[in-house]
Amino acid sequence: MKGQKIIINPDLDYSENWYREAKKQTVGTINSFVFSLISEFKHTPESKIWAATACAMASLHVFNKSKSGGFTEPETRNLLWEVYSAWSGVPNLCGYKLIDYKNMIFPSSQPDFEKTITRENFTALQEFAQNRIEGLEKDKADYVDKLKEYQVELANFIERHSDYHTNKNHYTRNRPEQNFQELAQDELRARKGFVFAPIEPKAPVEDKAIVDHWYSIVAGTVPFGYTIIEPEIAEVNNEGTKEQENGEEKK
Repeated sequence: MKGQKIIINPDLDYSENWYREAKKQTVGTINSFVFSLISEFKHTPESKIWAATACAMASLHVFNKSKSGGFTEPETRNLLWEVYSAWSGVPNLCGYKLIDYKNMIFPSSQPDFEKTITRENFTALQEFAQNRIEGLEKDKADYVDKLKEYQVELANFIERHSDYHTNKNHYTRNRPEQNFQELAQDELRARKGFVFAPIEPKAPVEDKAIVDHWYSIVAGTVPFGYTIIEPEIAEVNNEGTKEQENGEEKK
């Protein structure tokens, strides 16, 4: 029947077929492929993940087959991390690590499961920690300046409104305990020209344990029992792992 959606059978795995078809898409077919996955199925929580993945795969394959594509292996790895970063909203500031636990069957994969971090990634981590420290210090300095301004503004306000201390709630806007209706009433009062008291700035939240941890990283302490692996060692280990996984004997 026209307009009736295909019911997903929860006992079937549609992903293999959708992913296979995604790889075949071209500039001329991708729109209908994506439209079909979006509109023609009554998706389950699991099948909509397969469908969205197939749509993304189709786009990547179409691009890769174009004159602008032709991704190399390093570019493909960078692409996957970029897609993860863009979709998850977690920027790649200090490097990611993806572990495939099935590789535990290969003895040469041991370095992948050790608590190691490359020198490059640890340096990026130190810079990130330093930026957080500097950001906190700036927030604290800004808070001191804003607090001084607030104290002056409040003193001037109290001079004009001598009943402030006895009617503080009347003059205070956006109090935490206010409900939506009270906030709306305050907005209406402001539009009619009512003057509210200045809002006290909030002090930046500072957790000493966290900040101390940042300082220790900047000072060179690698956290959580990790050790730094130098680039040449990491390269040798990665090559060895790849050869073993491919069933090749190192010459």
